[in-house]
Amino acid sequence: MNGGVMMDRGFQRRIASGFPYPIAVSFKRINTADAIKSDEIKLYRILSAAEVIAVFLGSIVLCECREMVEKTKCRPSENLSGDILRKINKPSFGSWIFFVREGLRWINANDFEPTVNDLRDFYFKKKNRESDSAVSLNKLVEIRNNLEHGGLKNATPNELRMLCGETFGHLSIILQALDFLESYMLFYAKPIQVDKRRLKKPNFLHTLNLLVGESDELSAEDRDFPDPTESNDVILLHELDNKFLNLTPFIVYEEYAVNNRDLFYYNGNEDIERQKITYAPFK
Repeated sequence: MNGGVMMDRGFQRRIASGFPYPIAVSFKRINTADAIKSDEIKLYRILSAAEVIAVFLGSIVLCECREMVEKTKCRPSENLSGDILRKINKPSFGSWIFFVREGLRWINANDFEPTVNDLRDFYFKKKNRESDSAVSLNKLVEIRNNLEHGGLKNATPNELRMLCGETFGHLSIILQALDFLESYMLFYAKPIQVDKRRLKKPNFLHTLNLLVGESDELSAEDRDFPDPTESNDVILLHELDNKFLNLTPFIVYEEYAVNNRDLFYYNGNEDIERQKITYAPFK
């Protein structure tokens, strides 16, 4: 790894095989042949991986907030709701971090227990102080914004190498703090079959198409649930207690799209009046 920053190879293999697909595949691209020969390419791949993480976590938190509103009927403050509406129409790297931070603050203020409860500790220490992983995530968006404004224009090869090391160090802190994601399964279910026997409650047999790891080939498994999920909706399941969170419409699977693995994230609303929502592929 350029810049003198290393990550344990065992942990890298765990990311490749056990992390949600969007994170695993964006991490894989950091060490492709073109990236290991160019610090500039590597740097942008590191920052791209960090942005994918922000999008994925922000999508989770927005869906957790939706669940909270549906279950508790609570409402955000006018300032928070105004900021969310403004940022969500054209979300940026920083906007997704805002959704994570302010969404979790709102969840904490209402003493609501989210499905992905581990996210509280990922972003906050006690008393709503930001954790090391949150500091690193914010640092990476600061570096990315600086580069967008010409920060690399006069950089020397050595400065590029050092910046690669710094950014990869921050990414490592973030990924290590996200190791709890290995306990969650990202999938869409299709088909779903009903098994109804006399005098017994029905069982719903789901074929789970797993969106886990870096491979484009989807593995699958059958699992019974007492209630059906929505076919083709992207679901995040906590394997220890079978609690799940529906990530639609922020993350969607398109069966007939061009890509081999057709996982997309919400990328804004081009026409508010007509609700022309746009999506972008994770890959």
